[in-house]
Parts: sequence; C-alpha cells; structure tokens
Amino acid sequence: MSRRTLPDDGERRSVAGFDQVVTVDGPSGSGKTSLLLALRQRYDCLAVEAGPIVRTVAWWAERHRLSVADAVVELARRDGCGQILFVAPGSSQLAASELEVAGLPMRQRVFSGSLGPAITATSVDPMAVLWVEQLVRGELHGRAAAVSGRQAASRLVPDAALQLQLTADRSVRTDRKARQLAAAGLRPIWHDDARLLPDLQADQVLVDTTRMTVAEVAEVVSGLIDRRLRWRRSAAIVPSGGAVLPAPPPHLARPASAIARPSLSPAARPRSLPLRHQAKVP
Repeated sequence: MSRRTLPDDGERRSVAGFDQVVTVDGPSGSGKTSLLLALRQRYDCLAVEAGPIVRTVAWWAERHRLSVADAVVELARRDGCGQILFVAPGSSQLAASELEVAGLPMRQRVFSGSLGPAITATSVDPMAVLWVEQLVRGELHGRAAAVSGRQAASRLVPDAALQLQLTADRSVRTDRKARQLAAAGLRPIWHDDARLLPDLQADQVLVDTTRMTVAEVAEVVSGLIDRRLRWRRSAAIVPSGGAVLPAPPPHLARPASAIARPSLSPAARPRSLPLRHQAKVP
C-alpha cells in the first residue's frame, strides 16, 4: 500500500476523519489486545495495534545493523513500493494486528526478549514515532476502527471519538503476560511499562480490568460504543475462541457483583467505571 511522505506535526493533527475511531491505552497486561480482538468480533471493525509496528522498526534496525532513523527510512521506502501490509489477526497470537514486510510476517520475531533495548530506543526516536503515527492514521482514516498503543489518545489519534484507558493491578498484569508469552512459546521475559504511560487525558474513560473477563470488558466498552458511535454489531458477539483473561491471584478474587453502567450525559461523563467482577484478562 502506498503512503505519502512523512508529514509535519501540524499536518498530522489537521487530518480529519476519525469520528468512528476508538483508542485504547493502557499498560502491558491490562487487556488491550483482548479487547481489540473482541471488538473486531462484535463489530467487524478494523483493529490496529501500534506496538508491533514499533517492534518491527526495532527488529529491522537490529537485524540489519542500522540506526533507528535509517531503519525508518528503509521501511518507509518499502512502504512506498507497496511492500508493507497490515495483517489481522496477528499470526503470533500476541497482537490484534501485525505487519508483513516484503512478504515476511513479523510474527514472533518482534516479540523476542532480546529486543528490549532496541524497542526502548525506537519508542523515543522522533522519526520512528512519526512514521508509526503516519502508518496508523493512514489505516484508520474514515473507518470504524479500534486502535491501541502507549499513546493512542495523546499522539496517535487525539481526535478519536471515544478514548479509553485500561488498567489492572500489577500482579494480575504480570500473571497475564506470563501466560500469554508461554502460550506463544516465548520466554516469559516482561518489562512493566506502566511508568511510561502519559497521564490520563481529560476525555479518556478509565476501565479497571483487574477482576473482569474479556466478555465483561467488551460488554462495557460496547455499551459506550453503541451509545456514542452507533456501530452496527455483527452476528457473532463472542470473543474469538471464547478466550477469557487469566484468573487473578487468589488473594485478589472476590464474588462478582453487578456492573455499574456509566452515565453518558455530557454534563457528567465518567472518568472511571467502577467495575467489580471476578477477573480474568490478558
């Protein structure tokens, strides 16, 4: 797919057409991928994760012994030749979407534990960040879509119609990621990125997934989507594979209680949804 040249910041923020986009921020293990997969199943919407794109840049730089900037230039060149494609669902089962570069699926390559330092360098490189934003916004423009990333609301799509931030207790997130990586055949090397998240934005709705299943998270978010965006639901409304998020440690388990539905009146938009359920979420 062909892309235009890298835009400046003013051009990036002036692009319209994101009134059907939902952003999902949150630390690793809070349930972003599971939510995107569930929303795609419920609404047949586009689901895009920024994380695997950042990882692809990092892998390309390390694999070809390039600087991050040079890796971005090479990937942008290939993108201009139609050699970069979004693939969904992620064949690695670790993401709701991933990239193919010149027919090469990134898959588990980009989730290698050895990429840690390269990913850190890539995630703060201005050119890499701008290129990731361009790719994501180019895919989302004018479409019903859910997108996740470390700065999905603050940078990727600040003009999205619905902005969410997921959270969960650290012990629960650690357990979820360990199970997820083990299921994918990867070493359970995980770095908590909660401290790298920006502060909660004024328009974001906070959802604590600590004690929730995938279906429960999807149901709450779907209620917001139905009322604000009016997406049309597809026939299938069960998360792919009937997956549930791993159970929390025993000391966090407690009886399920009713979901408290948020008020959506403009005068009193909630910043946090008091959801108290027996949990399970990756």
